[in-house]
Amino acid sequence: MEEAWQFTSKHLKEVMISKSKEEHVFVAEQAKRVLELPLHWKVPMLEARWFIHVYEKREDKNHLLLELAKLEFNTLQAIYQEELKDISGTILTILISIITVIDDIYDVYGTLHELERFTDAWLGKYTPTLGGFLENGLVSIAGPIVTISAYLSGTNPIIEKELEFLESNPDLVHWSCKIFRLQDDLGTASHEIHRGDVPKSIQCYMHETGASEEVTREHIKDVMRQMWKKVNAYRADKDSPLSQTTVDFILNLVRMSHFMYLDGDRHGIRNQENMDVGFTWLFQPVPLEDKHMAFTASPGTKG
Repeated sequence: MEEAWQFTSKHLKEVMISKSKEEHVFVAEQAKRVLELPLHWKVPMLEARWFIHVYEKREDKNHLLLELAKLEFNTLQAIYQEELKDISGTILTILISIITVIDDIYDVYGTLHELERFTDAWLGKYTPTLGGFLENGLVSIAGPIVTISAYLSGTNPIIEKELEFLESNPDLVHWSCKIFRLQDDLGTASHEIHRGDVPKSIQCYMHETGASEEVTREHIKDVMRQMWKKVNAYRADKDSPLSQTTVDFILNLVRMSHFMYLDGDRHGIRNQENMDVGFTWLFQPVPLEDKHMAFTASPGTKG
């Protein structure tokens, strides 16, 4: 698998460069996109919207297929809007909000009396190794508690065997939370350190090895890739006590972390660009084609 990754990455980069001319822009954009993140690391609905937008540029596009994809996206978006109304006041939503607020207050605004041990460690300038940081980081990212809360909120009926297994922090949750922690750090570390936060995985590895920030970030990305291999191995385990639905919502938590933190901090920074992304995804339907065009046979379509 490692050889396959090396081989495909090399040739995709070549395709991205060689097909960058206008007549091959569709292929070049696809190659660039997949080099940013593997497809199974991405949120399916977000990727579908991007693909619809890019596919629409093709001169040989199938209008019927394109219209069907748009209708499916808009239907799913409408379902999500209804679900958003239902969960807006649930315990899970409240829990995530509380975790976020407490985490930021603890890291940045805590007083000496409130954070005595934390302050002592900070004034001793203690920076753990990357491994030590991650053992704590998989908990500090709140992944395990969010996973269990999501299971309790969204599973009907709740299966005691599954719940007990999730509470044991199985490998799927363990590695998924570490990936979440690392992707969060890649997107937020620079901003958080500037505002006085504790060292993140990037600073820990730089302190441990003396590597530059650029080298460290590449190392962190490779660490995440190796962790995804462990997650993928678990997904293939037919003896897992977890249902596919439960596995999917754990994976979607990780996929969402890639989306939220790949290009910065879409969670913590409330700028217009980040707000537009969320609005487009959840509330703006994909414009449909002209009705006549939608039912006109396109290249490759019979009848």
